[in-house]
Amino acid sequence: MAAEHSTRSDWTDEQVLALVREHERLVRAYLRSMGCRGDRVEDLAQETFLRLFTRPIEDRGPNGLRAYLCVAARNLYINSLRSDASKPILEELDSAWGEFEGRDGGSAYLDALRGCLETLPARTREVLQLRFGSEMSRTEIAARTQLSLGGVKSLLLRSKESLKACVERKLGEGKIGFMEAVQ
Repeated sequence: MAAEHSTRSDWTDEQVLALVREHERLVRAYLRSMGCRGDRVEDLAQETFLRLFTRPIEDRGPNGLRAYLCVAARNLYINSLRSDASKPILEELDSAWGEFEGRDGGSAYLDALRGCLETLPARTREVLQLRFGSEMSRTEIAARTQLSLGGVKSLLLRSKESLKACVERKLGEGKIGFMEAVQ
């Protein structure tokens, strides 16, 4: 059927239904073979066919169509797994941000951080400013400061650990929820 039509817009409802009937078992079986279960199989199968009918693809015959459907199904499944994996992280960040803000909108943390930054050597403050203030890459920072790339990475890691410990001391807490959640 795919070889007969170069665009999806000229397909009749009957042709669309015939294509879905012909390939839906393949798509569902492929999703199940990757570990997809339950309602997610149905949802992703529908999304796979929706993608086929809403995005232009090159006509490569029946085998090309089957390959396209499997690749589309796989990508949709992987994206759904990524989305599921990020939900607990986002919930944790929300909770940590609420803790960070506290009653004073986070100003105690920020005041402690500013004070701790002042205690760092000038070169360390410069590297932190370049990385987080100017959003430079580690490679750009290395070239600008004449440090090795490994040296920049190490300096950033040590300075973040030092700042975290300093802020914890200033606030008299055993941990910093937001800082731990974003690391």
